[in-house]
Parts: sequence; C-alpha cells; structure tokens
Amino acid sequence: MTIKFKKNVNANFIKQLRCHYRSNDLHNFLGPLLFQVEITNTCNSRCQMCKRWRWSTYKKSGSDLTTSELKNLFTEVKKMGTKIVVLSGGEPTLRKDFTELIDHLTTLGLEAAPYTNGTNLNKAIIKSLVKNNANVCFSVDGVTKETHDKIRGVPGMFDKVIKSIKELNKSRKEKPSNKTKIRINFVLQKDNVKDLAHLSGLAKKLGVDEVRIEAIHEEPRLNVLKSDYPLIKKFLKNFKNDKRLDITPFIDMLVKGKLGKDYDGRGLRVKNLFLDYPVPCFKCYMYSLVDAHGFVFPCMYLYYDTRGDAFDAKRRQYRMGNIHKEKFSKIWNNVKYAEFRKKTNPVNLRSYPACANCELYSDFKNTYQQLMKKTNSSSRANEFLAFLNVVRHH
Repeated sequence: MTIKFKKNVNANFIKQLRCHYRSNDLHNFLGPLLFQVEITNTCNSRCQMCKRWRWSTYKKSGSDLTTSELKNLFTEVKKMGTKIVVLSGGEPTLRKDFTELIDHLTTLGLEAAPYTNGTNLNKAIIKSLVKNNANVCFSVDGVTKETHDKIRGVPGMFDKVIKSIKELNKSRKEKPSNKTKIRINFVLQKDNVKDLAHLSGLAKKLGVDEVRIEAIHEEPRLNVLKSDYPLIKKFLKNFKNDKRLDITPFIDMLVKGKLGKDYDGRGLRVKNLFLDYPVPCFKCYMYSLVDAHGFVFPCMYLYYDTRGDAFDAKRRQYRMGNIHKEKFSKIWNNVKYAEFRKKTNPVNLRSYPACANCELYSDFKNTYQQLMKKTNSSSRANEFLAFLNVVRHH
C-alpha cells in the first residue's frame, strides 16, 4: 500500500517517526530516534518549578552512572538506530567527564544535544561543543536578570548564561562550516509572562537558532493566570512569523479556550480532550529516557509530572526496567513496554492518569487524523502499524 501525504501533514512529527519498524511485528522495534539520559541529579540551580535539587534520597542511593556505563549505553542505542542523544540532569556540565561523553557520542555518529543552565561552561566545554557540532539548549526563563534569577533561585545566573551563549556563538562563528546549534528553552509561567514580548528580541541579539516556549507543568502556584491571556495572545499574533520561535501547542490551545470549560488552572488539563477524541501516543515509539540511577521511562512527561524524588511511589509505576540489570534493548522490547504501548493506543487515562497532562495531545491528534484519512484499514491498530511502516520509507 502506498500512501502519499499532503504538504500540510505534520512533517516534523512524521520525520521523527521515521525508521522505527524492522517489520510489522509489534515487538520488533528499532530503538528510539530520540534518547534522553539524565547523566546526573546534581544541580547548582534552585529553580522554583523544579524539586530535583531538594531530592534527599539521591544522597542515599549511590552515584551517577559511570563513564563506562554511559559509553556502553550510547554504543548500544546507536546499534538500535538512535540518532539523537539528549544529555540532561541536574546540570550535565557539572560532570568531570562531560566533554569525554560529548566526544564519544560524536565518534559513534550520534548527535549530542545537551541541556544546560549555562553557568558552568568553561573554555574546554565550549571547545568540545563546537568541535562536536553539538545541539546545545540553554535554559533562559527571563529576559532580565531580575526575572531569570528569581525563577532560577540563584543570583547571577542570568549574566552567566548570557555570557555562555555569546561565547559559544562567537566560537562557532570562527569556523564557517561549523554546524553547532544554539537553542533557548523558556518555561512560561506567571512570573515571566511579561517577558514574552521581548523574548524574540533577545534571541535575535544573542544570535540563537531557536527559542522553544513551553508551559510549566503541574505547579498550580506558578501557572499563568487568565488575566495574562491577552498578553500571550498578543505575543502569538505579533510573532507568529518568527521562524526562531517554537511554541508548544498547549499555549495556543490555552489562550483560545480549546481546553474545555472545565479548565481550572491546575495543570495542563487536556484530560477532557483525550476523553472526547481518544488518540494513540506516538512518544513511546520514538523516545525513551534513562535517569541517573539507570531506570528506563517511556516518556519525559510521565517521569517529570510525578514530581516526587527519584524513588517516589508514583514514579515507580512508570519504570520499564533498569539498565544495571539488563540491556536497554531488552527493556525496549520487554512485556512491560509492550503493555504500555498497548494501553496508550489509544491513551488509557485509567491506567496512566498522568497522560491527562500531555502537552503533545494536538500533535498526536493531527498525526492520527492524517493516518485515518490516508489509510484504508478499518482497524485502528492495523492503521497505526501501516502508518509507522509507511513513514519508515517516507
């Protein structure tokens, strides 16, 4: 069966889904296209929207994954077809072997995509990032030091991250053929809504390639207020053609009132949308996360939204296995992972209530609607398999 997609198909999402089937066998997946590893829980920030730095159990639970363990893991996922490896934390640059890990990823032919607060970038780290054409994402939550430092919880962090971005940009420009990417991640919350209007200007001034704007997760005290909606709408209108900006769909849905009448400001509340129009989750076919203790999770949203410490009971239910006990490839194809994929096709909120806060709902819906339009199969499962098999060759 040949399926031709129109130009308005969600091209980026289809690109991400590409190459994930060895066959139509549901248990015979290739590895995740995007692979995230939290290489440390240690962090020098005190962000108001993150509890990681408060985790007490981490001090009792042993050290981070070793250099050898991480290298072996990267080698394994490379063989499984992974293309991009996100290094996160905590603050990943605090590891003494950070540049060694970046070098290893490049040697394997993998794209290194570190997330950093930008406060620990020295000359050696910048040199390594540029040499390896890394895709670097800086956390910037305000356009002024007053806003950014308040959210990040440590004075002086704004000046440091801005300096790091400038130095990295300068370094990559010294090599015309360099492909290093510089991105900013901006977590929208009530304390930085007013900074939105100046965000594009800051990005242009710093010479960054992209600014991703996402909504804060499960922190009611920090959520944007309805009185802020006009500011957000104005921003979306004024900067809709700015190619640097990558705005998560939830923000647009929120201000346009598309989350339903029961939206009460206590989280991302897309539960009603999943119930009204059930769709399958595509994340568990193209992404996986390994935390600093070696536990494997199928989705970053499930992992982060539980909000407990590293061994919180709510988080335990989403563990698919641990790389200390078995290979990642076995975990990726094990019974628990298969059961998760089954229960999220379509998303079963009774089994996984945290999915109700998924910010990717509209992406899933758009992809699924294209799937329904372009296939002849009546069975949802067969259409899903056919779709994945088609995009493998798209």
